[in-house]
Amino acid sequence: MSYYSIGEVADKMHMPASTIRYYEKQGLLPFVDRDENGRRAFKDNDFNFLEVINCMKKAG
Repeated sequence: MSYYSIGEVADKMHMPASTIRYYEKQGLLPFVDRDENGRRAFKDNDFNFLEVINCMKKAG
């Protein structure tokens, strides 16, 4: 299984890392893992959550 840093996710999703942190803080990304240093470790499935959030955001 591949893990991605928040910077990698931000680049792939074309959004600021701060937006992703905000979504997690608001409970929209409840399944984000943490590595041994406490940093976010995103999985492939987490991209699906971000795509749904983006879709809903565009829909209003």
